[in-house]
Order: sequence, then C-alpha cells, then structure tokens
Amino acid sequence: MDNIYEYIKDRITAREAAELYGYKVDRYGKMCCPFHQDRHPSAKADERFHCFVCNIDEDAIGFTSKLFDLSLHDAAKKLAADYGISLPEQRRQKPTEVKPPVLRLTREQLVNMYADSVYDVYCGYFRIVSKWLLDNWLTDDPYAREHFFDIMDIRDRLEDLLDGLLYGTTEEKELILIKTRGRVNDLERRIIDFEGRFMASILQ
Repeated sequence: MDNIYEYIKDRITAREAAELYGYKVDRYGKMCCPFHQDRHPSAKADERFHCFVCNIDEDAIGFTSKLFDLSLHDAAKKLAADYGISLPEQRRQKPTEVKPPVLRLTREQLVNMYADSVYDVYCGYFRIVSKWLLDNWLTDDPYAREHFFDIMDIRDRLEDLLDGLLYGTTEEKELILIKTRGRVNDLERRIIDFEGRFMASILQ
C-alpha cells in the first residue's frame, strides 16, 4: 500500500504513539525524551514530537521509526498493528474503528503508573523550591538567609527522590511510594495554592 504513511499519520498523533509505547506524557504534553539521557522532561508530544534539547521533530511515524530503528513504512505498519488499525486492503466492509489495545497491567506497570503521578507532584514542588532559591540567592531577608542552605538540602533530597521515581527498580519505587504515602495529596494542594497566588500577583 503506497499511501500507508498518510493513512496512519492522519489517525495517530505523536502523543498517542508515545503513550502507546509506555512513555508518560503529562497534561501539558511534556515528557522525557527517549533519544537522550533526559532526567527531567525536555520534550513535548501532541500532533508532533519535539525535543528542545536534541531538536528531534517528528510525527507519530517518524517517532516510532527512530524509537525502534525501523523504516518509515515499517514504522507505519507497526503503529497500525499495535494500535489496532485495519488498513484499507484488510477491510471488507466499512472502516474499522480505531481502538486502543487492551492492556493487562503487570505489577511493574501498576507501580510505574503510580510512580509517574507522584513524580509529577514532586516535580512541581522541585520547581517551586528551585525558584525560591533563585529568587533569594542574594537576598537581605533575614529569614531567607537563615534557611537558605536548609532549602538547598531539601532541593537535593527532592532531586534524589525524583531520580528514584524515574530510574529506580520496581522495588525501589515501591519503597519511595510507601515512604511518601500521605504526603502527596497535601503537597499537591499546596502547589495548586502557590500557583494560584502566583498567577493572581501577575494579573494585578
């Protein structure tokens, strides 16, 4: 089929391809780039995939081609098979609806899913702490000067926690999730409150 590329490209976005192959994409479309060592999300996936570090810019087929080292034609066929899309010559009647594959989650996948959601919360907290340190680097405020190095220690521990959630084994991630249980919801509320007050200050 000569037009398989256009046929699949019109039906699957880069974000759908990334999520299909196990990559976490947050609500803003941000994700870790699979094509370089990416500790924190530096790529965006929506209609197309674009990494702001290695400058890779591809549609769903190009993304799959690079991910599995396939030709574009083979990548399009793989997407069709993995996503459950029936190609025109395979259909006898009306087009088959696009349906995501039925996933049977393993223990490892369940741990990774919860670890991803916790990672997003602590990543937001890490950004807030980093911004505070940047804003108070040369401050004369007595409280900020007194606690500056304590906050730096918090940032370092947060970075270790984020690395564990991103690169740890299933057992290591489970241990982190157990230790942080009960803190995540409260921390998420604080982050939302902080972002709300920050936006209010901008709009004043």
